[in-house]
Amino acid sequence: MNRTYIFGFLSVALISITLFAATPAHAAVTCTFTRDLSLGVTGEDVRCLQQYLNDAGIIVATEGPGSPGNETSLYREKTVEAVKKWQSSKGISPATGTWGPLSRGLYEKLITLVMPPVVVLPTTPVVTTPSQSSAEKSARTSLKAAVTALTKAIDDLEEAEEDGDDTGDAEEFVDDAQENILEAFASFLAGDFEDAKDSADSARSDAEDAQDELGTEDDNNEVDEDDAEDAIADAEILIDELDEAIDDEEDEGDDVDEAEDLIAEARDLLEEAEEALDDEDYEDVIDLTEEIEDLVDEAYETF
Repeated sequence: MNRTYIFGFLSVALISITLFAATPAHAAVTCTFTRDLSLGVTGEDVRCLQQYLNDAGIIVATEGPGSPGNETSLYREKTVEAVKKWQSSKGISPATGTWGPLSRGLYEKLITLVMPPVVVLPTTPVVTTPSQSSAEKSARTSLKAAVTALTKAIDDLEEAEEDGDDTGDAEEFVDDAQENILEAFASFLAGDFEDAKDSADSARSDAEDAQDELGTEDDNNEVDEDDAEDAIADAEILIDELDEAIDDEEDEGDDVDEAEDLIAEARDLLEEAEEALDDEDYEDVIDLTEEIEDLVDEAYETF
């Protein structure tokens, strides 16, 4: 399959599985944007954007101006970087850091989708959208991880080819990953979430094998503060989704003791990762967040 095509597909796919995610436990911050926002502008719409980003786990600043509860009306470098992370997480490329028409349009769709899905009709009971199954949430988590891994593997492979480097069997691994991820999405859309998760996990494994072949998977020189912050933000989302899934299973009367032990362990690792970030041990952050991801996957398997 042409890699240019699959690259575009991955961007759309990542947006799709994000848009059709489960309704979060809390309402998202709702803002009204009537203009583009970029470096240097000021206004209350900037403050609302910062509140939205912080609420979504894309932390503008860990402390001081821009931090949760201390959002400002100033669109400065930290806001630009946070917007870039948000854009990247939603498949918007290139991630410019400017809150323009594409970002505002996607934001409006996301807000529409996360509004409480409740309809009240005369003389009829309230109609609500049933919560997603733990299998569906687990499949989506695996799909997101596979899309991220494959996108990076394709990027690394094309860069290696441009540089004339030996790619070994990397191209074959990428081809296998592409086939598996397409199968994963087909199964997901068909409602076969177990098969979707298996195919997505295989795609991710193939993509990581490609990176190993290229020598980029563990290239410590590429791990920087942004990578570490992104990894922590992703881990926080995984833990929040798992926490919601555990609550759903408990409400149905299922035994969730093992899952609760695993999520408690994941939270401990998250604290360690945050400490490592403060100490600028970015490689440790990546290792810890990968352990968190494994724990989350293991917890879903207990349901």
